[in-house]
Parts: sequence; C-alpha cells; structure tokens
Amino acid sequence: MPQSRTSQIPTDSYSKDAYRSLIKCAQRQGYAFRGFLEDYSANDRCILLRHDVDFSLRMAVELAEINRSLGVSATFCILLRSHVYNPLSAWSIDEVKKLCDYGQHLALHYSAPAHLPASDGELAKLIVSDFEMLRSSVPDLLPAFAWHDPTAELIKRGQTLEVPGLVNLYSARFIKDMAYVADSNMRHSVAELSGLLERGQHAQLHLLVHPLIWVAGGRTMLEVFSNAWGQKIQELEEEIRTNRAYAKALPNGMPLYILEDFAGQWLDAASQEST
Repeated sequence: MPQSRTSQIPTDSYSKDAYRSLIKCAQRQGYAFRGFLEDYSANDRCILLRHDVDFSLRMAVELAEINRSLGVSATFCILLRSHVYNPLSAWSIDEVKKLCDYGQHLALHYSAPAHLPASDGELAKLIVSDFEMLRSSVPDLLPAFAWHDPTAELIKRGQTLEVPGLVNLYSARFIKDMAYVADSNMRHSVAELSGLLERGQHAQLHLLVHPLIWVAGGRTMLEVFSNAWGQKIQELEEEIRTNRAYAKALPNGMPLYILEDFAGQWLDAASQEST
C-alpha cells in the first residue's frame, strides 16, 4: 500500500497494530465475539463486532485477515449504493468472497434516501428491495442491515423500525439495551477504546469499527484520508486498467511516487482549508 508522508504512525494513533491490540485486550477480559443473529444470555460477556465498509473493500479484507488471525468473526456491512465502490462488479464480488473465506459475516449497509418515506412500511420496502438486489450477487449476505451515515432522525426512528425478514442492527435492542460504541470520525481515541475494554464494565457491547480508520491509520481523520488515497486509487485502477491505452501506458498502475506526492499535497491542502 502506498504511504504518504504521515505513514510513520505513532503508537497513540489508529493503526492495524492498534486494532490487534484492541481485540487482544477484549479477549483478555473474557469477551466472546458473537454475530448479531446469534443467541446470547444476559450473563454472557460478548462483543457484537461490526465493520461498516464505507470506502474500500480491499481495506475491509485487510481487517478481515487480522480478525481471522485472532480467531474473531465480525459483521461487515456492504454498501449497495456507493459512489466509491461497486459491490456488484466481478472484482468486488471476489473481494467480498474473501471476507466469507476468512470466517466473517456480511450484512447490508443501507444508504437511506435524502427524503425519507413518511410510512415505516414504505421505508421497510426500500430496504428489502436493496437487500434482495445485493443478495442476488452476494448469496452469503445475512438477513440484517445497518444504516449508512444516519441522521439523528433516522437513528431515532430506526430504533422501532421493523423490516420483514431482516434484523435491524440499529434497533433499540442493539443500541439502547446494550452499550453501543462507535469509532466514527475518531470520536474516541485508541486509548479511550482500550480503557473501555480493560474496565470490562459492559457485559454486552455493540462495537462499530471502520476498516478505513484502522487500516489507513493516522492521528486525525485528515491523516487517515491522506494515507488511504494511494490504496483507493489502486483499487479504482483495477477497473481503469482494463482500458488498453491506460494499461499500455501504465501496466503496473500509477507509480508510487505519484501516489505519495498526491497524498502529501492533498493533506497540505486539506490542513490549510480546515484552519
């Protein structure tokens, strides 16, 4: 994976090594890792581990490899409607198959329309339609879904939303009746997440971990995106390099120095804009 100038990640940053340490910490505290469709009792110490695949299937596979090495299964939520990756392409289906081969679970990551239907029944129909479309190419898809980038309104409404035949991972059962912790936009530091697990105060925990943040790594979200650009461009080139002219000019894809320079310049520009 191409690295930007921020590739030397300090120990207090998000990284693949930090993720390994986090999972090992949970295992030391006696947590078992369960699937959302599995049964567990009120006395079980368990983590329902979820990975939302917002930007990169390749990064998802990297996190799945770590899970497999640690004997952990998680639920990877796959987007159907994304401008960043197409889960129905042949390349993507191969990547998704790797997730299953590594012992991971799959669910739908549902991107709700900007204007929600007034009726819960109509909203449920839209979710089922997307689920069936994705399952037509991903037969191992479990009957479950989670919202993608939900608004506060959608989270509140979704707690009581029932979708025929599907498990709602944002129902009150999973985000109110048990502890729910997410790393979205680094709202918690690595140290805070580790401390939460070390204290072991929650018998059941729904833990959302995004592959992008931990695989790309960084101290801030801007560093994460800077580190992610090189790999994402290479992922897009899987399709672009099917063009004969492109493949003749760059048979191995963009040279590493271009990707590194782009990532560094992107970080400089983004840092200036955010100040």
